[in-house]
Amino acid sequence: MALEGTAEPSSNERRKQEPLVWLCGALTLLIVAVGFPGHLGADSLLQMQASLEGRTYRWHPPLMVAVWRLCNLLIEGPFLMLLLQAWAWSLGVALVARRAFPERTGVRSAAFLAIGLLPVCFGHLVHISKDAQMMAFLTLAVGLLFHFDEGEPRSAPRRWPVLALPLILVYASGVRYNSLAALPPLVVWMVLLWERGTLRGITTPRKVRNLTLGAALVSLTGAWIAGWALKPDVDDGTPLSQTLIFDILGVSARSGHNYLPLAHDGAALSPEKIDDWYAQGWRPLFRRPEVRAALHPAAAPHVTATWFEAVTQQPLSYAHHRLSAFATSTGFSPPKGAYITLPPQWDSVDFSFPEHGLQTRWSRSWLSQICASALEWAKDGFPGAFRAWRYLLLAGGLGGLCAILTRRRGDRYPRTLLLLASALLYSSSYLVLAGAPNLRFHLWSVAAVVLALPVFLYEFRTSSARKAGQH
Repeated sequence: MALEGTAEPSSNERRKQEPLVWLCGALTLLIVAVGFPGHLGADSLLQMQASLEGRTYRWHPPLMVAVWRLCNLLIEGPFLMLLLQAWAWSLGVALVARRAFPERTGVRSAAFLAIGLLPVCFGHLVHISKDAQMMAFLTLAVGLLFHFDEGEPRSAPRRWPVLALPLILVYASGVRYNSLAALPPLVVWMVLLWERGTLRGITTPRKVRNLTLGAALVSLTGAWIAGWALKPDVDDGTPLSQTLIFDILGVSARSGHNYLPLAHDGAALSPEKIDDWYAQGWRPLFRRPEVRAALHPAAAPHVTATWFEAVTQQPLSYAHHRLSAFATSTGFSPPKGAYITLPPQWDSVDFSFPEHGLQTRWSRSWLSQICASALEWAKDGFPGAFRAWRYLLLAGGLGGLCAILTRRRGDRYPRTLLLLASALLYSSSYLVLAGAPNLRFHLWSVAAVVLALPVFLYEFRTSSARKAGQH
């Protein structure tokens, strides 16, 4: 039954939507089949162990572990988490494609497949990680925002899924410590969507206003609480310490002044050596005994105070160091390799936790082998597609185009600009935070820019159609 002010879709409209429904289900099953039972790296293996033991670690926000614990009540292990992120990604992309190309079934299906199977994103969806979960659920939120947005004359159905947006945004932004940077533009979009009358017919204007403000508050504060305020059980140090130590060594190398006595040869290290360690994922850096000692929780106050001293005394060296790290992480400088979660050497994976009754052996299937080969071919044949800086440059160019069209034609591109702002804000957080040359650290920025393309085409077409109707 439709809500007031909406119409049930006709049988013709339902027939047009059926191919996308089937494709959405097929993509979800493909991700699950390729990644079964869920690929785990070092971080996600620790998260699964935490979910089985009922504890949390400071290196990972606790919200994802909490959801994993709920999944373990049904099926222990990574399978349901894999299914969850596959479903969220597929549905989010389907909602964007459906709204962006409402009258063209073939174009809609092609857009869905082009985005849903994009190697840059698909290669991470078979891997249970904070980055994949964040990307999948932010994509679902964007799909709901775009599909139910009523800013255009063509009215979208007003239904209850928009009420789930705050929870989706909280979870998506609560699985990474810096993901809160991506949230404000999407919260603004949600506020605009609700104020345009999305809930009209089920509540009064005053209640709409109160619900809108409440949803915005819940989204922002909930994300902060989920990511930062919940206290982990195990005080195993803070992930911020590794960034501070890296910065201290970088400033020491570029200024010639050793700010970290624990790293006795910090001043003698060259900037090139520091950058090379960063490009290798920091492993050589954290093998150093003095750095491991500095990462101990007891050393955190000293490290923090030393970082403030180094940054305030050598601001130019710090800025140079940080810009160099950002260039490496986004691919301006050639990194050691793109991050692909289906490396050929992974023939099998064992999950053995006998104390919890969990013991699974996964062997690569023929489907996984095909996808792994396809991803490797894509990485070798189109290496530029795996460089985050290209997407950030595209975001800036597309935003500039929106500004030019707005000035010359009077068009408006609020959704496109909000998506691009979310991408740029998230990647910009790595100007002061950690990261590495792994593409996964900019995965949401890549997805947001790609999703912004069909949204831009939709806004351009509707603006042109509106002008044609006025004439």
